[in-house]
Amino acid sequence: MSIEEILETDEDNSRKSRGTLRELDERIPGVFEDIHQHLNTVLRLHDESGRQDAAWEKIDRIAAELGTTRDDLVSRIKQEEPGRKIRFAAQARRVLLNVQTRQMLLLAVARYYAWGATDIRRVRLMSASANLRLQIEAVGILLLSSTDDWVTFRWFLAQDDHKGVKFFKRYRRSIERMLDSVGLTSGYRIASATGHHVRVGSLALAYGPQYSTLDLTDYDPQRPERFHQFIVWYLTNQIRVLDALAVAVPQALDPIHQARVRATEGIVAEAKQKLKHAKSERKPRKIPPQPPV
Repeated sequence: MSIEEILETDEDNSRKSRGTLRELDERIPGVFEDIHQHLNTVLRLHDESGRQDAAWEKIDRIAAELGTTRDDLVSRIKQEEPGRKIRFAAQARRVLLNVQTRQMLLLAVARYYAWGATDIRRVRLMSASANLRLQIEAVGILLLSSTDDWVTFRWFLAQDDHKGVKFFKRYRRSIERMLDSVGLTSGYRIASATGHHVRVGSLALAYGPQYSTLDLTDYDPQRPERFHQFIVWYLTNQIRVLDALAVAVPQALDPIHQARVRATEGIVAEAKQKLKHAKSERKPRKIPPQPPV
């Protein structure tokens, strides 16, 4: 199959998957759009301009006291010049970087969701898992940065492999504690295992007859319930992401926004119950006898 044919298959799968999602619940395609809008609402509600303005005022005041310009003071901060006033200005700069980096991380959360949701429509569940892992990791850093400006400062500066490894060694356990507090630890670990490592379990849905082929999609037409189970798991984690953002971004506690999130959560919960009911009524599959090895 050529790359062009794969792209055509993606388009075909995107159209067909809408019907597969509706088999779970007519409202599920709309839920994907709702979550996309919820994340955009969080981005709109997020406003730390007050902290940003106060930090710039502090830097400008110190620059005036030192008889220099804002740009020169920032340069002296970067060079780690000693001095009490330089240290105070450096603290203000960390606040600025915290505000800017938190906005960047929020944008990343929304982008990884958009990628994951469109992967699902193309029936590429493992790549959707990989994007969910990145999304949850960004949420963990956001949560940690709510109480410590150094987190985003060090994350921003970790722009090569060595510094990146150093950052995550330093904060990994703290990030995991944050994720555990908002119910995202399990989702993070499962997404890491299936989306970031080559394992039999993450390829099982794509195997062809006798393991002789590996399909480009993660869908077994004889077991559509596995696709539906993934959808419920994925959307459940998205609700938890939205709840975590309400902790990391207090402005997201807006009552109207929260009421809409709860309505979305209700639809996902109903779909989950429907799956449980279907599973209880489903007859066990008969496994044909296997020839001796």
